[in-house]
Amino acid sequence: MATLKDIARIAGVNKSTVSRALSGSRGVSEEKRKHILKIAGELGYVPNETARVLAGKSGRSVGIIIPEIDCSYYASVVGTIEKMLKEKGYSIIIGQSGFDFQNELHYLKLFMQKKVNGIIFNLYNTDDFLERYDEIKKIIKVPIIFIEASITLDEHDTIEIDNYHGVKIAIEHLIKTGCKRIGYISDYLSCKARFQSFKDTLIKAGLPIYEDLIKIGKERFEEGGYLRMKELIAQGALPDAIFASYDTIALGAMKAMAENGIRVPGDISIIGFDNIRESSFFAVPLTTVSPPVMEMSGTAVETLLDKIEKK
Repeated sequence: MATLKDIARIAGVNKSTVSRALSGSRGVSEEKRKHILKIAGELGYVPNETARVLAGKSGRSVGIIIPEIDCSYYASVVGTIEKMLKEKGYSIIIGQSGFDFQNELHYLKLFMQKKVNGIIFNLYNTDDFLERYDEIKKIIKVPIIFIEASITLDEHDTIEIDNYHGVKIAIEHLIKTGCKRIGYISDYLSCKARFQSFKDTLIKAGLPIYEDLIKIGKERFEEGGYLRMKELIAQGALPDAIFASYDTIALGAMKAMAENGIRVPGDISIIGFDNIRESSFFAVPLTTVSPPVMEMSGTAVETLLDKIEKK
């Protein structure tokens, strides 16, 4: 296996120059860095990241704490972040919190032990985090960028999609098409970011909030949408339209409607949120709000790397 010494001998430089070139550190000209990288590639050199960490050095890695990755929305976030970091020579470590604060705290501590260079944190439990922040900030030794978290801290940046505005334009769209009885189906987790805007937009438009048309449950994704829609159908009087808190909820609802002979959009309108890749391939293409997920994720990476490299 090729070593730093091998690369240095062929390049005609010392080992420290090779090390700086491979790590992206300053003090090496761009021409020399490219020459060294070319030699390293030809020799098949693979850096020993474990040895770097044991020596107390960073391994050019970023930790990502995210609620889950088994849905299209979060998978898109992670995919964008991973692609951009890979291009910059960083690897990623992913921690799935399952929306649980103890798991969020666990991964924060674990990533410090792993000596990551920085963290991108999709914090869900903001109240718990702020309550213990005096304790937590003693743990944090690297830059953190919060995404999709309603939190303001002087020491760290937050980059957040405006969910309130996204829901607002969805409901306003339904109202413009003539809908007056508008229902809401969701799981309890996504309500945190989107339910208030639903209510506020109806009130501002002078429309009533029909409590019997609001269905929120513990089941998630397609199953949640399917079960909540079945509950609405069982009541008898259908709404003019439904806002589904995210697209896979809408997919489950549309299945329940199809099973009961309810036509979309002939009998009822439905709108989702997230613009997942599959939404245009539903049996009836779904009208949905497209949040700037890639822009948010890209800005998070750029901001974090600026902080890591102290620009």
